[in-house]
Amino acid sequence: MSEPDSPYQRPRDPSGPGRLYLVLSILYIAFIFYLANLPGSSLKLGLSEGSERILWNLAHVPMYGVLTVLLSLSLPSRWLVVSIASIVAVGNELNQMVVPGRTASFEDLLFNGIGIGMGILLRGLRP
Repeated sequence: MSEPDSPYQRPRDPSGPGRLYLVLSILYIAFIFYLANLPGSSLKLGLSEGSERILWNLAHVPMYGVLTVLLSLSLPSRWLVVSIASIVAVGNELNQMVVPGRTASFEDLLFNGIGIGMGILLRGLRP
C-alpha cells in the first residue's frame, strides 16, 4: 500500500489531536467574530486613515491563514476546510454590516481569501 499524497487522506483518530485542533478552530472562529464585533472606533491605532486601512487589510491574511491551518489539522477533507473557512469569512463580513462603525467589504473578503490560500499552501495542499 502506498503512502498518502496528502495529510487529508490519512484516517483520523476521533480521540486524537484532531479533536484538540477542532476545539482550537472553534475558539479561533469565536475570536475572529469577537474582533469583528468591536465598534470601529475601538480599532483606531493613531495612524493615518490610509495606513490603518492597509494594516487592517493585511491583518486578514495571517488571521485566515491560521484558521485554515487549524481547520486542516482537524478535518478530513480539504474541500470542507476551504468551505468552512470561506463561510466564516463571508459570515464575518456580513456580521460587520450591523456593527457600529464597521462595514462589509469586498476588499476584506479578498484578503480573507488570500489568507485561506496561504493556509492551504502552508499545509502543502492543493484545493
